[in-house]
Amino acid sequence: MPQLDFVWWIINFLLVWVTLFAVLATLLNNKSNVNVSQQLSTNVNKSSTDWQWL
Repeated sequence: MPQLDFVWWIINFLLVWVTLFAVLATLLNNKSNVNVSQQLSTNVNKSSTDWQWL
């Protein structure tokens, strides 16, 4: 049944490419959100503490 094997090959091929494009689209859309959160976290005010020995 070579026709059935060819149909399954086409279905699997399309599934792989659709999944790949979906993952790439998700990663590219989330990239801007990650950059915004990283920029916000760099504005942390740091202060030093003077330690005193008892």
